[in-house]
Amino acid sequence: MEDKILIFTDLDGTLLSENSYSYYKIIDFYNYISSHCIIIFNSSKTYSEIIELKRLTNDNYPFIVENGSALYIPENVSLNIPGKITKINNFNVVQLGVPVNKIVNFCSSKKLSEKYVSNCNFLYQMSLSKIVSLTGLNRSEVKKAKERNYSLPFIWRGSIELLNEFKLICQKNNFKILKGGRFFHLIGETDKGKALRALLSIYKQCHKNTRFTTIALGDNQNDKDMLIEADFAGIVKSESKSLMNFRRSKNVFISEKISPEGWKEVLVKMPPIKNLL
Repeated sequence: MEDKILIFTDLDGTLLSENSYSYYKIIDFYNYISSHCIIIFNSSKTYSEIIELKRLTNDNYPFIVENGSALYIPENVSLNIPGKITKINNFNVVQLGVPVNKIVNFCSSKKLSEKYVSNCNFLYQMSLSKIVSLTGLNRSEVKKAKERNYSLPFIWRGSIELLNEFKLICQKNNFKILKGGRFFHLIGETDKGKALRALLSIYKQCHKNTRFTTIALGDNQNDKDMLIEADFAGIVKSESKSLMNFRRSKNVFISEKISPEGWKEVLVKMPPIKNLL
């Protein structure tokens, strides 16, 4: 039986520097690992943002957008995908979340708008210059970040108590609020862990004689679901946030360095990766 490693990785603050959004410091290590493992970006980023990064990594691996909302699988990858798919450019797309217009419609009710939505400063409502100042992205990158198909990122201006109320209302209506690095994200009833399970299931169905080992790498609260799901979990130290509260004791590796060096640091500690070095 063949062994294969699937690495599900967050991007900003995990693989990419929180400030420069680059991984050039570990590019040789990244390329080596990419030649031996399937590296799957599992990010809050949009399709447009990840496609731009894919031009640098130059691989043919699937990726996951907007906090587990959709799987993008290249058409020329030999995976038979069950259920309904959509074709976008050269990708087969499996939707796990909900279209963004449904989220907008949910937020437009008068009752929600007056008490909760009025405390949300949504990304799509912000000017380009405002987002540039918040994120450090350039204007071209900001435009790609605003091209949301499945999520509404926002900055919360209300109290914690009011936010928790809003979260409960969202859950009752089959929506979810996740905390990312700079923004909260209002999405459908999905997450990065659900997306990991869905893509792993597709790989297993199509490669029955392959034994898959899963690794998840992240730095933030919205990464917890995939960190719990994976066989091995790597937590990359954050420059701006305290270490996440994470209830798992086995096969968890934590970096001393921040991204991108922390990405390499946690991987080289893991037995499946040690065997490749």
